[in-house]
Amino acid sequence: LNDITLDKEFGAICGYTQAELEFNFSEEIRSIAVEMNLSEHDLYEKIKQWYNGYGWLGERMYNPFSILNFIRKGEFNNFWFATGHPSFLINQMTSVFAYNLENVEVDPIMFDGSSVDNIDYRSLLFQTGYLTITAQNPDRGTVILNYPNKEVKDALLKYALGGYANRSHADSQISALDLRDALLEGNIERFKNTVNALFASIPYDIF
Repeated sequence: LNDITLDKEFGAICGYTQAELEFNFSEEIRSIAVEMNLSEHDLYEKIKQWYNGYGWLGERMYNPFSILNFIRKGEFNNFWFATGHPSFLINQMTSVFAYNLENVEVDPIMFDGSSVDNIDYRSLLFQTGYLTITAQNPDRGTVILNYPNKEVKDALLKYALGGYANRSHADSQISALDLRDALLEGNIERFKNTVNALFASIPYDIF
């Protein structure tokens, strides 16, 4: 049995490459660019920001499900993330107070297998596509995990905020938007009130 998860030779079998995207969907993307009043170059860059980024020590890949939905609907959205509720993942993260998921250095041996009763949240996030490999350190024998793209990062952080603040993800999203708007407005009082409301919603017995 040959595990090809981190084999560069097979790094492009689980998604669309940049060349495949441009070859197979050029007409559709040209049409969407016109509708969005964007140049094709700018639209390709925006598509890359939203849906590209998956990697297994090879070329960065696009999420096929998200690309097909984007082509069909002609709009940017969290298509793949909306296919399942990550409540189990959020519970795993909050149980160990994990919230910083950028530039996470891990030993690849973590991916070899875990007991369901004692699963590492980083391995779980990698196996389910919420984190991906963005670099490796041969000297240390480690890899670096990050969010693959905007679609996953935005959506997972909304759910994580809800998990930590003991709110529904819909309510936590409004709080996140309120925080952003307060910062953009330079309204420190509104920012403080929103943060205080978030802290007030956390049960007192969570230490």
